[in-house]
Amino acid sequence: MSKSVRRLVTLVILFSVMFLFRYTLNGGGSDEANYTSFNNIENGSSLLYDTLSKMDYNVSRGFAKLDEETGVQSAYIFIMPNNMDEHFFSAMDWVYGGGRLIYLDSGYYLMDSYLDYDYPIWQDDNFSLYEYGLGQVLTGDSELILNGALIKDNKPGEQIAATLDEWREKDLIFSEYIHGYGASNGAWAKIPTELRYLVFQIFLAMTMLVWFLGKRLGVPLPYFEELEREENEHVKALANIYHKAGAKEIVFADYLADFLVYSARWFHVSEEYARKNIKRLWIEAKLPNIKLIHKLENFLEALDNHVDFNSKDFNIKDFNNKDSNNKDFSRKNFGRMLKVLRLLQKTLARKGDFNGIYGINR
Repeated sequence: MSKSVRRLVTLVILFSVMFLFRYTLNGGGSDEANYTSFNNIENGSSLLYDTLSKMDYNVSRGFAKLDEETGVQSAYIFIMPNNMDEHFFSAMDWVYGGGRLIYLDSGYYLMDSYLDYDYPIWQDDNFSLYEYGLGQVLTGDSELILNGALIKDNKPGEQIAATLDEWREKDLIFSEYIHGYGASNGAWAKIPTELRYLVFQIFLAMTMLVWFLGKRLGVPLPYFEELEREENEHVKALANIYHKAGAKEIVFADYLADFLVYSARWFHVSEEYARKNIKRLWIEAKLPNIKLIHKLENFLEALDNHVDFNSKDFNIKDFNNKDSNNKDFSRKNFGRMLKVLRLLQKTLARKGDFNGIYGINR
């Protein structure tokens, strides 16, 4: 699939999703479910909500169940409630305790067992006002106050405002709980449609941005992680070559230099001090393998007495030719001392860092 075709398919999917989301939010074409104060077309009640708000009534929306625990400081309005049977009884208990309820339905049969239709407080062609316990109920046809009807005839809206004035109520709550907008639905169900649509558009735009910009640009380049180099690897590699060639005295010289550097760091002394006082340092630090350190010191003393082993001018080939008959400096003996050096360095490594009595100036 070419890049242009892929972009076209993406745009088609994007607009299809946006249309379906908009259609879903609108309840299948309207701004919200029928009869709700959110709905701003013919079958909604947003016009009554907005008009009362402009008339300085404190209108708001309620998303909690109305029951006898609810305060009676505000009047409630039910407009064509859905699945009202169970909720109705708790609402009427609230009215009985002193609440004021405007109940608008096409056929309010549930009121039959509560209200005495023969003795309303007042009645006209549109509404009837009844007393129930300490409270009152205004009943009427819900179709009268929908947006489409109020545009043609605003008298029902004026009558509701007059009833609120008669009740001396400035607070009116439009119950949306009766339309399925319960408190359990969370904040998303309570925010206006336009804001929900905007949030969805922002989310969709961010998703597309990440999708487009997140794709790799150009040819992928392999990444090779550099391995951590082993300490003194060059010394050990060269020593291994010498060892394979049988030049154990050269291997010993390299390992001795490495051991002295390691020992100087471990004891926090200079390399020269470590070379001359390795036995003393070892004993004072109470390290194991004392016999091995004795052997190493004796061997180093023999070397020091025989030749300046650490001199830059020292030539191991001349040393071998000169002392080929000396058993103390035979290659076999160098091999033994090489093993001693390895064991001693492993001993220091196992003990970790030494925070002892020695200073760097030694």
